[in-house]
Amino acid sequence: MSRPCHIVLTTIHYPDTILTALYDNIRKFNHLDEVKVWVVGDLDTPAGTTGLAKRMPEKGLETAYLDDPAQEGWGNRFEFCKRLAYRNDARRNLGYLKALEEGCETLVSIDDDNFPSDDDLVGLHMAATGKPWTRELIREERNFHNICEYLEFLPNRPVFPRGYPFRLRATVNTHEKVSAPDGAVIGVMIGLWLGAPDVDATTWLQGEIEGVGYGGPDILVLHPDTWSPLNTQNTSVARRLIPGFLNVPMGWDVAGIRIQRYGDIWGAIFCSR
Repeated sequence: MSRPCHIVLTTIHYPDTILTALYDNIRKFNHLDEVKVWVVGDLDTPAGTTGLAKRMPEKGLETAYLDDPAQEGWGNRFEFCKRLAYRNDARRNLGYLKALEEGCETLVSIDDDNFPSDDDLVGLHMAATGKPWTRELIREERNFHNICEYLEFLPNRPVFPRGYPFRLRATVNTHEKVSAPDGAVIGVMIGLWLGAPDVDATTWLQGEIEGVGYGGPDILVLHPDTWSPLNTQNTSVARRLIPGFLNVPMGWDVAGIRIQRYGDIWGAIFCSR
């Protein structure tokens, strides 16, 4: 049976904790018959993950585990898949493509340490992503909007999401609200995070930071001229955009430095464009 919502994560750990948390949340809000979970493994993922993934459907959560042989057998038909390095989170691309192949309408990407809150994870994403939007849009003259301004942090200091332009980090949001054009549709939705926020190393070097609350509206939608970094942590994508939601392979040496952890940021820029 085709499921409208597919959740994709990659892991090098035994994913019992995250799968249990997903199951509890999805069951609580009665979405078990709407969801399929893809766990994309890597060389270091424990062998027991295969058995765990087979047991989850017995509880009601359809789950598929893509181990190394499964990835090679399916993915090597495509030149692109051959270019995905192991020990690299870009392997999640294989899960995106498998979800697309199986009829996914709403793709939700998470990391293996993104645990659902008490909110309806699947319901909130499915209610907005790919759906028409007729209410107001947010537009910034400087073209970027800092979504972290809606989070409450301890300690309280300015925080910017990973991928936010450094040249704008001395500014605050100064947006205006404008009408949505006819036919506007939400293509991608990002949910925010409590606990450790998805911020860059520069922010962490300034000291520990913890997200403790959210003070914004239930949903806000950006004008096409206004950008925000997107990532793979609690982000949903409408079907027609899944082929453009590329997690760019990272890990290449640039001037003697190995660049990591921006593959999803680069991919989301392409997707947003």
